[in-house]
Amino acid sequence: MQVEHSGHFIYGSGYRITLQLDLQWDSQSGDSAVQREREAAQHAVAAIAELSRELIDPLEFGLLKCVMHQVHGVWLVAEQPVPNCHWYLKPTWRAADPLYTHPVVIDAETVDESAMLMLVDSMFAEPCELGVDQWPSWDEMYVYTAWARVPDAVAAAAGDSSRR
Repeated sequence: MQVEHSGHFIYGSGYRITLQLDLQWDSQSGDSAVQREREAAQHAVAAIAELSRELIDPLEFGLLKCVMHQVHGVWLVAEQPVPNCHWYLKPTWRAADPLYTHPVVIDAETVDESAMLMLVDSMFAEPCELGVDQWPSWDEMYVYTAWARVPDAVAAAAGDSSRR
């Protein structure tokens, strides 16, 4: 199936939705920095899925990988290039967005919470060379393209059975 863009945008203004959650980590738990970064990413994916429920069906999901380090007890993004920094999840039937150069593209039947979590796990599992006191992390997650879900009452009134 070939899908073409209709020229219409929903939330195409460039504004971002920021979801904030203060995670409480026990410094005595023995969790590594990578485990904590993965946990934060899992919470972010869950928030995206909850926000999307009954509202949108994501058509692509992206994740930007970065390297973190600790300076005087503060976690900061390291200023170094990261190979394979852009991770991109899309449905198998959709062509990859050419916006990014050399993204790691992963296909899924649907771009849902489980597929997004699989992308997060794949990104963290990829080996990379890091300096002392550095660890892989993520900088940004996004859903740029989505189908809006039309409420049943609106779809019925319009005579549309597709609900998208």
